[in-house]
Amino acid sequence: MFEPIHGEYSIKLIGNIVYCDYSHGFNKAGVIAITEEMLRVAEPVKQWVMLQRPEPSAGITSDAIETMYRGYIKLQQSGCLGVGIVDNSIFVRAGNFPKDGPLTMPIHIHKDEKVLMAYLHDILRDNTLA
Repeated sequence: MFEPIHGEYSIKLIGNIVYCDYSHGFNKAGVIAITEEMLRVAEPVKQWVMLQRPEPSAGITSDAIETMYRGYIKLQQSGCLGVGIVDNSIFVRAGNFPKDGPLTMPIHIHKDEKVLMAYLHDILRDNTLA
């Protein structure tokens, strides 16, 4: 059965940083679509980091949280070294990811985008990409 895609996003790559702006509620199909676009945009670089900048309207359905977790694992497997998420939506802390699971890539949530950019640049520097 076809599930319509819910959620809006814009993704771009500058250097080794993927910028992901998104809004509205994401269902499973929306999470799959945004993950596939992140992977497509990041494809030219071997290793990269991502800054996620949700609008206050950004959300996720409860049945899409596991899909989001699997999406982060795909990003990690494709060279994503870390994620910074601007704490701008009540849903940025959705889901409890297992601490001992396959997702080892750091995900840092903070209200200040400048703090997150410094964090991501540190990751790139530590991996000799900055």
